[in-house]
Amino acid sequence: MHFPAPAWFLRTTAYKDKMIEQNKQIKWAPPEIGEGRFGEWLENNIDWALSRDRFWGTPLPVWINEDDEDDWICIESFAQLGELCGGLPDNFDPHRPMVDDITFETPTAGKSGTMRRVAQVIDCWFD
Repeated sequence: MHFPAPAWFLRTTAYKDKMIEQNKQIKWAPPEIGEGRFGEWLENNIDWALSRDRFWGTPLPVWINEDDEDDWICIESFAQLGELCGGLPDNFDPHRPMVDDITFETPTAGKSGTMRRVAQVIDCWFD
């Protein structure tokens, strides 16, 4: 059964032309890969649905305000996460389900609410 579900996307189409040009600079072995399989994938590029609704996988580093779904942040590093949550434990484990327990107050000026990590993980092809 298929049904629509919330998803996170990367706007890869914004970089399509640059990726195509960069691909031409790569010395592929065999050359058919760059022109064929990979080159055709780039030519037909669409925005990438990065998230997956699975338990196992690399956690999507996005925290969302439980009171305001328009207030979200994509965490850039463990250091940034530690700053936001008041420090990471010495035995910090960035995998599920341990990372799901990390919360912090919204860093968005003028807003309030607790930030919780979204449940999705990253598509294994991106990882």
